[in-house]
Amino acid sequence: VQTCALPILALAETAGHEKQTAAREKKEATDSFVEKKKRKTSKERLEMMEAGEAAAAEVIVAVGASPERPQNGSAADEGAGIYAFRLMSASVESSSFEGNTAEEAGGFFAGRVDAVDVEGCVFEGNGATIKGGGLYSQGEDNAVRVWRTAFRRNTAGGNAGGAYVSAALETMFSDVEFTDNEAGGNGGAALVGEHESGAAYFEEVRVTGNTAGGSSGGLHIYRVHAQVVDSIFTNNVRSEEHTSELQS
Repeated sequence: VQTCALPILALAETAGHEKQTAAREKKEATDSFVEKKKRKTSKERLEMMEAGEAAAAEVIVAVGASPERPQNGSAADEGAGIYAFRLMSASVESSSFEGNTAEEAGGFFAGRVDAVDVEGCVFEGNGATIKGGGLYSQGEDNAVRVWRTAFRRNTAGGNAGGAYVSAALETMFSDVEFTDNEAGGNGGAALVGEHESGAAYFEEVRVTGNTAGGSSGGLHIYRVHAQVVDSIFTNNVRSEEHTSELQS
């Protein structure tokens, strides 16, 4: 027994080291992506918009792209506007998603994308028969960051009329508007959670006139560490007997 124990222990240590290395490389790639986004100043963005160079969405693939659809997917199932799957990073800037419809994510679908970045966009009048009328992100310890973006009059038959974010390690909505979105289930404006070690941060969000058939006409936050600061919730409605604007 003692003779076998040493190689087994060595194998376990090797496996643990490889797992730590992979996690470190993933974090470094994500951090690099975020730093790249920070280096683009507001002045540069304004100049790009004035020159008409920021009209189209960009999807940036950093490492190990495998953008094929899952076997049970189809072109009409997810992401009528943009479909991104198994990417290291996906960035969409200064773009408009309007009138798109799908089963999940009428506007932008991001499945198993390590770093999702949405900045300066408008999601308006998109629809999902299931969940995530405007934006849908289903990750695995990933980061989802949304800046200076508006979700208006998006709908979902199930949860999350405006935005759906699940299983993200880090979620941030900063300077974001949710207006007149509607969900048949929970989270008229947005539904965020499903990561007990994750953190969700909402800063300067304006949540107005959203409705839900279930709980949380505004934000539905669950199974995550959450912080909401400098935000406004007005005239959000839902049918259950809980706080109509923020549910966690």
